[in-house]
Amino acid sequence: MSRSAFLQISFVFFFFTLFFVQDSFAQVPNPDLVKNDTELGREVWYYSIDEAMKQPEKVYKLNLSGQKLKEFPSELYNLPNLHMLDLSKNKIDEIPADINQLPYLTMLNLYDNKIRILHPNMQYLGELRHLFLGRNKLVAAPAFVGGLGKLQRLDVSRNYITSYELANLQYQLPNCNITPKP
Repeated sequence: MSRSAFLQISFVFFFFTLFFVQDSFAQVPNPDLVKNDTELGREVWYYSIDEAMKQPEKVYKLNLSGQKLKEFPSELYNLPNLHMLDLSKNKIDEIPADINQLPYLTMLNLYDNKIRILHPNMQYLGELRHLFLGRNKLVAAPAFVGGLGKLQRLDVSRNYITSYELANLQYQLPNCNITPKP
């Protein structure tokens, strides 16, 4: 292969990678923008996507529970400061790869949905402190959950996770309150 052909192939590969391969790397949150529980307590809850989209930069807490959602709303990625997200009591069956575009999430409530597996990109939610996954259809505890070092509360009740996996989670997350207890 000639040098010219090699450079052309390299050029095409570079631009293909740049424009067509989705970014699955973590967005690193600015530590100055991560709010603690006291600061979050002062923020208001929003209860609809339409309401939240009027001033997306002011939305820190969004509650979309019980709205019969069948998929993760793509509009959430337009909320740059979202810290607390409640999607409980819906019909969501999968977590999209783009979940890592919500780097400031400290609380994610997915209780009572239809989720079978968690997307590996959830491992990039490094600020996550409270994760509610109870009453879904999870058949295994994903290994990456043990890497969520700031996790303080994890609810995996009413799923199909074995007591061995629960014990392993408790071992990986010794400072986390896990429900049910292993």
